[in-house]
Amino acid sequence: MLSEKEFKKLGRGSWQEKTAIKDDVKLSTVCWYDNKIVTTLSSYVGSQPIGSKQRFFRSEKCYKDVQCPQTILKYNEYMGGVDLLDSMLDYYRIKIRSKKWYLRIFFHFIDMCVVNSWLLWRTQNEFYMPLADFKVAIADALCISGKSVLSRKRGRPSANLEHAYLEKTKRGPAAEIPQIEVRKDGIDHLPEWRENERNRCKHPDCKYQSYIYCVKCQLPLCLNKDRNCYLRFHTE
Repeated sequence: MLSEKEFKKLGRGSWQEKTAIKDDVKLSTVCWYDNKIVTTLSSYVGSQPIGSKQRFFRSEKCYKDVQCPQTILKYNEYMGGVDLLDSMLDYYRIKIRSKKWYLRIFFHFIDMCVVNSWLLWRTQNEFYMPLADFKVAIADALCISGKSVLSRKRGRPSANLEHAYLEKTKRGPAAEIPQIEVRKDGIDHLPEWRENERNRCKHPDCKYQSYIYCVKCQLPLCLNKDRNCYLRFHTE
């Protein structure tokens, strides 16, 4: 790429683009000179089609149109979302002490994926879940889902039905509902009779009490000839 000194000679609005293909994905790096060099890297858009931006020239005391690559125009169009992402990243960033730059980039991308997923999740769900709880829920689901683990599951709901389960726990004894990925993974959800632990069934449509617990979810659920909340809880 050209140096800042070379761009300055070309004047405001000058730009340079270089592309590369990695794993059949085209990557475009664009440098655009405004007051300083602005550099973007994108797999979505490059320099074309070239647009324009108005800039004030002090020497001539007037506004003029200067060339502006498409990737810069797109960034300006959606920069509100980028700023929101940057601000949320700072709250619960993964801390890693390493001099290896690729490890820092790797964990930075993980943080970006989690925050973007949380922002998307908020648009699809009416009830609110803090970002910290969302990250914990992801970690819990990844640690337990699909594995033969009999320890107690902690987490938060991720759908409207999960919200009903959450409301159910608020009315009964303290017991957190597993993530849907854990609840429906079909592994080690075995019934256990607990003689001295009769509690209200945790299915949201049930008001009865049960001695039967799921050994993986650690929750009481009805399982008899009249009610099979146990099956519904692990399949709905």
